[in-house]
Amino acid sequence: MSTAGQPGTPPRPTEAEQIEDRAADWLARRDGGLDPAGERALRDWLAQDTRHGTAFARLESTWQRLQGLAHFRPASRRHPDHDLLAERVAGRRLWAALAGIGTAAVLALATLALWRYPPSGGEPTVRVFTTTTGGYERVVLPDGSVLELNGDSHAEVAYGPARRAVRLRRGEAHINVAHQPARPFAVVAGEVVATALGTAFSVRLEPAEVEVLVTEGRVRIERAGDTAATELALVGPRERVLVPRRGPAAAAVPIEVLDPAGLRRALAWQERKVFFSGTPLGEVAALFNRNNRIQLRLADPALAARPVGGVFHVAEIEAFVALLVESREVVVQLRTETEIVLGARPPG
Repeated sequence: MSTAGQPGTPPRPTEAEQIEDRAADWLARRDGGLDPAGERALRDWLAQDTRHGTAFARLESTWQRLQGLAHFRPASRRHPDHDLLAERVAGRRLWAALAGIGTAAVLALATLALWRYPPSGGEPTVRVFTTTTGGYERVVLPDGSVLELNGDSHAEVAYGPARRAVRLRRGEAHINVAHQPARPFAVVAGEVVATALGTAFSVRLEPAEVEVLVTEGRVRIERAGDTAATELALVGPRERVLVPRRGPAAAAVPIEVLDPAGLRRALAWQERKVFFSGTPLGEVAALFNRNNRIQLRLADPALAARPVGGVFHVAEIEAFVALLVESREVVVQLRTETEIVLGARPPG
């Protein structure tokens, strides 16, 4: 006889709650150590339904933030009690209370899980692309999207049944995204997640910030890595944002609108040329440094504001230095195999 609805009988878990329970169980099993068969089973489960990946990513992010749960570990155990994570009522309510976030934020967190637990089978899930200093690479991805890498860049491309993603480990990438609404395309740089909404855009990873520049369509910018992903901006064509890699998760991110000349300068590396028109020398030196083994250094900080104009190939650093010297405002103070130090010409 069915007991559903009888007094004192717990309600049957909903499908969403069953997924949460299963995700918690997998997280506990993974923390205890999975053999190769277990790893494959986890990947297969994540690939079965997009909700599996989002639930697992949400709980994993929460788990990483809840360091206080270590106090619940018995002294004789190395890993947490599996029942603590998989318990059907109290455990589920704990996760729901701490990890209840919006759909867009869940997708951002789920994107981060794609590298550690890609779906098994089929084509290689993760492909790595790198360029040397001064290098360039253009790759047509399996779905028709086009990935372009600037010099000294490292990108990992991961494709799953529910999402497509690029993790930028170093440098700069431009992506022209093939339109597939059912499979979002995101670029992850540090904790910043840029998700394409039918678009073409660039992402550059710097030590202190992440730059996102949109050339077509729109891009949603979020910061992931905490219990919840935070949407920072929605960026449109010819707009650029600079997101600090550290700082308040919900800090406002100003949007800069570029004029056509500014957009051309920003994307000139795709043609292997750089265009300067009244550009501060500090910015010019930084651009050449990203594309050359020989690095430009400014001995006089005042030189950084000096305006520069001209068109150069990104590898023509010697020609650029020669032009500066001909201006009679700059001198070469030191030249080695890896560095050129520039200083202001003494008066007289």
